[in-house]
Amino acid sequence: MVKIKVRFYTKGSFVKDPTLRYEGGDLFAVQGIDSDKWFYFEATDHLEEKVRNFDLASINLWWMHDDGTLAEDIKPFKDDRDARKMSKFAIDNKVFVFVFEIYAEPKASSLDLQSLIGKGKNVVGADKGQSSKALVVDDAPEESSEESDYETDDSDEDSTDESVKDVHFYDSEEERALDNDCPYEAESESDGGGRRNTLKFNHEETMTENFSFVKGMEFSSLQQFKEAVHKHNVLLMRDVKIVKNDAYRCRVVCKKKEECNYLLLCSRVRTTTTFRVKTSKEKHDCGKRFNSKSAKAAWVATVIVDKLKNNPKMKLNEIVAEVRTRFSIDIPTGRAFKARQIARRIVEGDASKQYSLLWSYSAELRRVSPGNTCKLEIDRPDPMLQHRFGRDPNDQYLPLAFVVVETESKDSWSWFMTLLLEDIGERRWCFISDQQKGLINVFEEMLPGTEHRFCVRHLYANFKKKFGGGTLLRDLMMGAAKATYYEAWEDKMEQIKQEKKAAYDWLIAIPTKQWCKHAFPFYSRCDVIMNNLSESFNATILLQRDKPIITMIEWIRKYLMERFATLREKG
Repeated sequence: MVKIKVRFYTKGSFVKDPTLRYEGGDLFAVQGIDSDKWFYFEATDHLEEKVRNFDLASINLWWMHDDGTLAEDIKPFKDDRDARKMSKFAIDNKVFVFVFEIYAEPKASSLDLQSLIGKGKNVVGADKGQSSKALVVDDAPEESSEESDYETDDSDEDSTDESVKDVHFYDSEEERALDNDCPYEAESESDGGGRRNTLKFNHEETMTENFSFVKGMEFSSLQQFKEAVHKHNVLLMRDVKIVKNDAYRCRVVCKKKEECNYLLLCSRVRTTTTFRVKTSKEKHDCGKRFNSKSAKAAWVATVIVDKLKNNPKMKLNEIVAEVRTRFSIDIPTGRAFKARQIARRIVEGDASKQYSLLWSYSAELRRVSPGNTCKLEIDRPDPMLQHRFGRDPNDQYLPLAFVVVETESKDSWSWFMTLLLEDIGERRWCFISDQQKGLINVFEEMLPGTEHRFCVRHLYANFKKKFGGGTLLRDLMMGAAKATYYEAWEDKMEQIKQEKKAAYDWLIAIPTKQWCKHAFPFYSRCDVIMNNLSESFNATILLQRDKPIITMIEWIRKYLMERFATLREKG
């Protein structure tokens, strides 16, 4: 990379007396420019800043190295390909660049540049023989050269040449910026001896078909410019493509550029983070496309995101119909599927990103609620939800804790019970659960003297799988479980034995203290044999269990807070 110094000569004239030379005008210099960041519009930015009433559409740029002569070595400077030639030459040589601007001046009105600079040279504006302004670029290498990271798109060379001479701008375009219906706003900037109106894109306004990318409109980033162009062309039902895209500039053309002259060019304003529209030919000459490929999944997602909030189960054909009705654009179901996934991430959050935020989330929970326990142990895929409930003297059931684990295994239950007992203490608690083997083993190892009951509904579900159930067996089993004294239980069990011996043997193998009221210890003063609230809670959170982890936990946390408040008022 080479640091170059640039001298600009303006408002002078080309004369031949007897040789071709440039005389008169003003001079200003710019130095410290990186050779790999020297672009065509870098030069025009300097001119716009220093030269009053500068009009790019009415000038031509020229350049020449200092070892040559105007008549033989002057070259046109009309696009970034010429800028790269200059940058390459600037590594080892001094460079002169002349700006040729057409304006009325009798003294030079008969000047024929083509004949003066030599036959056969392809010089832009040579047949427009009028007086001129000039720009001189001087080069001073300071570092070893490096190859530029930016490559050109040679497939669009012809359109670039045409854009220089065919695009015209009118004051009425800037006046349109004052229209309240357009999503951009006009501002005034001081520029040396005068003031210049600038048009700043307003991303908060809704994009419409009548929007205009006015020359001089400013964007905060190239990404903002590209998104605006994309949205606008979707509304116009046209397909466009980016043929020049790097950190400093972006050029957009119509995909049917052979028959359409649509062209937008936006580049960075030097030494700033602002990007300005430099070329604007935004009227399409091609026809509309009802299956526009510009309507990509990301854009469709922004269209359906509000409806997806109210209808989480929105079907693909509904998405296709929504886009067709509102914008007259047909999209395939595959694109609708991708759009729905993107919209869900917008509404519910991104699952992978939320896992990366778990540490911050848990720290915030501990900060705002120091009395609660919140602990992370990551590396647990395919999460399952476990929970514990308590029953108060008002016969109200209150969720005490919940946890997200990889599966209902002995390890996960042991981890959960350890944290739970740290909070509630190792008193003579009474636990009711299903017949989950991992949990049974945990109680036997961690709480050997604790009362542990089985939910009779879960017990009957397992009983039904083995013996077929039926009204008679169900009533007999429930009667045995609810019997409050031994003789009543014995009578029900004898009836089960007569009905189906295998069912009797299966039930008698289960300790009565785990499922029969008559065998419950008296100290708990609780004869509950079902944990219906657990199933009710599971049904309530069912729609949230497929959400990203923080979204799910936040919903459950808020739901529990509301439930506690409601039960407190009732109590």
